[in-house]
Amino acid sequence: PTPVAVSGINGQVRNQGVGIANIQVGLFACLIGTECDPITETAILTATTDLGGYYNFENAPSLFDDEEYFVFYLNDELGGNPANDLYLYRWFGAPFTGYSGGSQSGDDFDIGEVRLVAPSDGITATLPVTFNWTTRPGVVNENYVWQLLNLETGQSICEGAPGSANSFVLDANFFNANCSGVQPGQEYGWFVWALDGADFDTARGFGDSYYLGVLSFDTTSTVKIYLPSVRR
Repeated sequence: PTPVAVSGINGQVRNQGVGIANIQVGLFACLIGTECDPITETAILTATTDLGGYYNFENAPSLFDDEEYFVFYLNDELGGNPANDLYLYRWFGAPFTGYSGGSQSGDDFDIGEVRLVAPSDGITATLPVTFNWTTRPGVVNENYVWQLLNLETGQSICEGAPGSANSFVLDANFFNANCSGVQPGQEYGWFVWALDGADFDTARGFGDSYYLGVLSFDTTSTVKIYLPSVRR
């Protein structure tokens, strides 16, 4: 279906390139230059996609000069969506300023999942270790970022450079130069970001895989890998 021209902030949500119905998205306002957490903040408006995957935030308030909007999707009941491992965990639309009414594009994005493929469950390996994931059907010109996460704090430990490859090699040189603070025996998570653009700063949006893999380090060179667990 072709969207009808309407007043509001609008866009399309897709799954593997095809518009998808009954997905709830939120519109969030943030002061320019500050970080807003859409998990803890309240959306200005919410909207649900129609049969063609189109959403529209009707009657969105005009922005002040120091404000910006962004569209956010959460694959969880907190975001108005039943959890579904066919989709990404989150999607952050690129922020935009200057809205003063009328019709404006918010964000078109794809929520198809990035599947974590390897390494396999239960292995113990010595660096280098190659991490693999699937690219997303129906999505073009996408880049990916591998990230290591502290499961206790939720903070990033280290991340690879954006690239179109569906793999990342964690070797001793990268680990020692970038992954400081890793404690032997503690469990960490690895997951993948999908970027609609070259990097986080210039992307038209980005989202992270629904699953994360769990691993621990016996030393700075020996890694134990466990099955992916749901990132909720």
